[in-house]
Amino acid sequence: MHPRWGVAALAAAALMSYARVFVGLHYPGDVLAGALVGALVGWAIMRWGRGPLGVIQAWVERGAGALHLPIPRTP
Repeated sequence: MHPRWGVAALAAAALMSYARVFVGLHYPGDVLAGALVGALVGWAIMRWGRGPLGVIQAWVERGAGALHLPIPRTP
């Protein structure tokens, strides 16, 4: 994924956060807490989510559409 997409996503999230506070749907602390939780979860997945099969790493590097997992068959 190109780094510009990350910058665009961050800008969109910041604009959405500002809009939620501006229209009175959230307090600034709510928005900051949500951003912190999202950042920590994303960091944890990138840091520890690379299990023995590297499923998350493959998803991140190749995109979700390129990831083909076997579908278990039921008897």
